Formats: sequence, structure tokens, C-alpha cells
Amino acid sequence: MVTIAHISDTHLGHRPTTGVKFEWIEERKIRLIENDFYDAWKKILKEISDRKDEIDLIIHAGDLFDSPWDRNPHPPPEVARELVYKTLKEFFEETKIPMVIIDGNHGSFMGYRSSTLDTLKIVFEDYIFAATTWDLRTALIKKTPLKFKIKDTNIYAFPYINPDILRKSQATELFNAWIVNIQKPEIGKGPNIAVAHGMTLDNTLNKRILELDYDYIALGHNHKMEKLSENAWYAGSTERWRFDEYEDEKGFLIVQVEEGEKPLIRKIPIRSPRPMIVDKIKIDTSDTPENIKNTVLSKLAEYGLQSGWDPFTAARVKVVFEGRTLMSSLWKINSMLEYLRKQLFEDDKFNIAQFIWDWKNVEKTWTAPAYIAEEKEYLIEDPEKDFKEFLKTQKIEEGYDIDLLVKLAAKAIKEALGKPSEDKISKEVQKVSEKTPKKEIKRVVPKKGTLDEFF
Repeated sequence: MVTIAHISDTHLGHRPTTGVKFEWIEERKIRLIENDFYDAWKKILKEISDRKDEIDLIIHAGDLFDSPWDRNPHPPPEVARELVYKTLKEFFEETKIPMVIIDGNHGSFMGYRSSTLDTLKIVFEDYIFAATTWDLRTALIKKTPLKFKIKDTNIYAFPYINPDILRKSQATELFNAWIVNIQKPEIGKGPNIAVAHGMTLDNTLNKRILELDYDYIALGHNHKMEKLSENAWYAGSTERWRFDEYEDEKGFLIVQVEEGEKPLIRKIPIRSPRPMIVDKIKIDTSDTPENIKNTVLSKLAEYGLQSGWDPFTAARVKVVFEGRTLMSSLWKINSMLEYLRKQLFEDDKFNIAQFIWDWKNVEKTWTAPAYIAEEKEYLIEDPEKDFKEFLKTQKIEEGYDIDLLVKLAAKAIKEALGKPSEDKISKEVQKVSEKTPKKEIKRVVPKKGTLDEFF
């Protein structure tokens, strides 16, 4: 039997920028919410260290650092790397507990074929067993397993791989065959544990991994701590990365794994002192920006967020608006909320670190101006016919040429309405066509890719 600490998605170096109060925890080094992720990491290492006589192995299921990733190609902040090296050095010296860690979709330099885990493998070669995206590529090409043998336990690594890359490089079948034939567990040779970063929801977790007879599957990528099956669990993220995680339990799992037996799971919660608040506000087209502002301030008061500034307990707040508003009013309300956020951040009586709002549940409606309604009431379909009918209702003195009068009136109406004749439209189209050079459109036929080209 082996007892593991299963952690995942620590996202060290995460620095949210939307609606955030610009504050330093440590001047020019660590920002406000960024520090929450560092604190969670240190708390988890402390919890594991306190149980060093119980825990045999740590498994980190991906996304150690927050960057780089597809929306941020930059390396992690230097302070994040310093923190990892310092805390792990102290941890390994005290506990001697080895760690298996894989690449997630965060932390791998896709353009340079390197990973943030490469340095960790060198610095802590006696304790860290890392499997990167590039290690997976090599294993697929050479058709060799990507596994580690630690304390009689077999660890099968499945770093993150973008399914689009597999499809473009025509390597999907190669990957499927590699999982089933090469990464299959060795029965009767100790506990078999798989560690993978992905979800079936977004097609980043290959279902074949779940079908093999692993005694435990340690999963990452899903930030919610939950069971996928009897032998497969997500440890969840260690801190709240997005607002949709505001109610999620954060922490890590302690798992007892014995070959051929159902794993025993224990949740170890890690709580942050920073509140994360999501609340709804109903609005209607009759609400003015001032009314909405007062409603928002009342909500903040309900949560006790006017108790004075504390950088460690200042709340992250999201207001979700529901109902209806006028498109003509929307920009005014947004401007008011922007100004309100500025006031909240400048006034130290408000204990708020982040303030954002969401319009996705609001129906935006248009109102027709009064002149449009009048225009529809007097809509003229055939100016000559309509004007001739109008003249029949009037007393016209003798001597007037009615047909000429009708034609002149129809021409005046058309010009007033700005409706060019069909001949005029045709001429204008012809002028534009003559000025527009014709381009030859060449058909591009995509080449069949290879794993080496795309991955």
C-alpha cells in the first residue's frame, strides 16, 4: 500500500488584472491576489510536512505555474520561481518525500519546446520526477512508456496534450494505441497510479485512460475537487482562479492506494481569509445609473465591506445584473460603475480588492425615437399615386396642370427621402466595380502534417 498527497492546479504566479485594486504585498514583487496562491502553496506543503510519517509520495497533476499558456506566453514571475525553489528545498530537506509532477496546459513553452519543470528536474533530481509535454512527444515517437517506479509504486504520466495538435498531426490513433498498449498498468507488480491533466468535458482527457485498470487516477485541470469515478479524482485547484469557483472547496487529497483495492480518499481543506462574493442585482429599463449605484452600495454594506482596508481580507466582488436595460442607458451605467470602482479603491473604508460586473443575464432593448413612429405613420409607398389621391381631397383652381404637379411633387418627395433611382444605383455600383481591381483567388490545399511539425 502507498499513501499519496494528490495536489493540482496551484497556478503560482497568477496575477488577475480585471477590476483589481493595484496593491503590492511586497513592493514591486508580489501583488495582492497573486499572494493568495503563494499562501495556499505554503499551507499545503506545511500540511503534508506535518503528516510526513503518513505520506509516502506527492503527486502534482499539472499547472504548477500559471504561465506560460495560450493567453499569456510569458514565463512565470521571478518571485514565483524563487518561492518554489526555496519552499521545496526546505520541504525535501525536512521530509524526504518524493514528488511526481506533470505538465498541464499552463507552464509549457510551446514555441521553445521546453517546460518550467525542466529546471526543477535538475535542481531537485533526487526528489522530483517530472514528465513534460515534450517527454510525452518523445515517448509517442519512440513508442516507449512514460512512467516512474517509486517505492514499489508504478506511476504512469499523461501530461497535457492539446487534442487539436493530435488531430492536425494525424497522431490521434498513435496516441490511442500508445495508451492502450504501452501505458497499460502492470498487474501484480505493485500499486498502479496514473496521473493526467485533462477533462472529458473539453476533450482533453482521453477516455481510454479511465478504462484501464489503474488502482488510482490522479487528475488535474478541473478546478473543482470531485470524484470522476471510484478510482479517479480531481484534487481541484488550491486557490480560486476564477469567480465561478467562489463556492468550491479548496485543498488537496490524501489517498491510500493498494493494488486491486478501492482507493481510500480523504479531503484536506485549505481556506483563504479573502472572501469571494458573487451576488445578483435585478434591474429594469426604468432604473437610472444613480439608482443602480445606490443598490450596489447597499449590497456592499450588507457584506460588511465598509469596515476599513485590510490587504489580506479585502474581498473579491462580482455583481451579476439580471433583468432589462436600454441600450442607450448601458454606456451610462458602465461609466457610472467604472467611476464607482475608482471610488471604492481610493477610499480606504472599503475593504475590496477586486470589483467587476456581468451583463450576460441582462436583456438589452432598443426604444424607437418619436420621429421614427411618425415616419411609419405617413409612410409613402407610391408618391405619384398617393399625391394624386391627396389632390382629390383639395380644392384646386382651374388652369393648373395636375399631371405635371403630381410629377414635380413625386420627384421632390423622392429627393427629400434620399431614395436614388434604380438607374442611379446601377451607375454607382458600376463605378465602384470599375475602380475595384480584380484579384485572382488561389485555392490553398493543406498539407498532411506530422507529429514533429505540429507538436
